[in-house]
Amino acid sequence: MRHCIATGQSVPPENLIRFVAGPDGALVPDLAEKLPGRGAWVTASPEALAMAVRKKAFTRHLGIQAAQLTAGPEALTEQLTGQLADLLANNFVRVLALSRRAGLAIGGSGSLRGAGQMDGLLIADDASPREAAKLKSSVQPGWIIKGVPARLLGQAFGRETLAYVGVLASGYAGQAGLQQKLRLSWQKLDAFIGALSCQALPEQCITGPQAGQSERQDRTAQEGAK
Repeated sequence: MRHCIATGQSVPPENLIRFVAGPDGALVPDLAEKLPGRGAWVTASPEALAMAVRKKAFTRHLGIQAAQLTAGPEALTEQLTGQLADLLANNFVRVLALSRRAGLAIGGSGSLRGAGQMDGLLIADDASPREAAKLKSSVQPGWIIKGVPARLLGQAFGRETLAYVGVLASGYAGQAGLQQKLRLSWQKLDAFIGALSCQALPEQCITGPQAGQSERQDRTAQEGAK
């Protein structure tokens, strides 16, 4: 467990994002949790990030007075939220691509129908509900992630877009760890999905810390297969 500087609560590390002070005094998100120096941990949500900025928790916990932190709280929150959203999207695509190369992930409904039972199923935000229901019945996944931007799924497979990705059962410890990383990478990205930049998702082109909040509330990102 680690201490969230925004909420003051003890939170599992996988539900937090680490920040450090860069060499120039700028605030740097450390998704890999490997950068040197003292770290400040924030719950992985736009709301917690905004709270940390309002409370000037980054200045207090990292001991810096960066020019970046003198900006208004709303401007700084929007900047950090957008930056994090893009970094988290890149990380999700990277982990999914690693899963594909490890033989753990299969893309496309046609390939999935003949692949048998899946451990997990990722469904794009533009997927047909009827086709998704048929595919779930066919592959009988143990867990499901819905609403993933089709462009991000496609990037991991070298395509423009992709509607479905199946995740096979882990055959050894390394694959099990990779599958867990995939699910956690989406969990963090899902909280920030509405703040992805136009460069990451040009068809949506939404920015701001509160963007997409209602969409997150209206849909279930993860659910157990019935």
